[in-house]
Amino acid sequence: MLQDGDTLNTAVKPGLTDVVNQQIAPLQQKLERALVNADSLFTGINTVLNQEGKDNMSTTLADLSKTIKSINGVAASLDQLLDSQEGNLTTTLDNFAKISSNVNQLTDSLAQSNIKQTLVAFENTVNRLNGILSDIEQGKGSMGKLMKDESVYNNIQATTKEIELLIKDLKEHPKRYVHFSLFGKKETPYEEKKNE
Repeated sequence: MLQDGDTLNTAVKPGLTDVVNQQIAPLQQKLERALVNADSLFTGINTVLNQEGKDNMSTTLADLSKTIKSINGVAASLDQLLDSQEGNLTTTLDNFAKISSNVNQLTDSLAQSNIKQTLVAFENTVNRLNGILSDIEQGKGSMGKLMKDESVYNNIQATTKEIELLIKDLKEHPKRYVHFSLFGKKETPYEEKKNE
């Protein structure tokens, strides 16, 4: 039982604001510590970087900004180029599709054609030609003898020379070779010229 003059302990039931403040207080403390740490970090960076380092960082950031602007300009130019060449690109793609279709048709035609028989016939022809060339190299047949035997060549050359002389003599003295006489004229014998 309470006596006269005793102190009564009381408690106030917390309201909604008090509950929110109790929940926010730890978050506020963490945020304050993070801000203190960030401030310390920037202070440390400022002390580490001398004026030249700061200037270099400013120059780097300015160059990065210029590079980004250049990339944006290139992208805009590329967009304009693609817009202006859209018709040409469409035509090129259509042509490529036609070429692809033609290649497919050619492939189908080749697959359906009888290439194997053609190749066999070609191979047989090449084999026969190789046999003929081999005979010529061995001196067989007229061509082989002409290629390998010098006497055949010399005989042909001599015969050709004699034919040339005969034609020349025929042109110069046609009466020796063509006789036309109603009364039978005496033949003139052929005489070879010594100076030729």
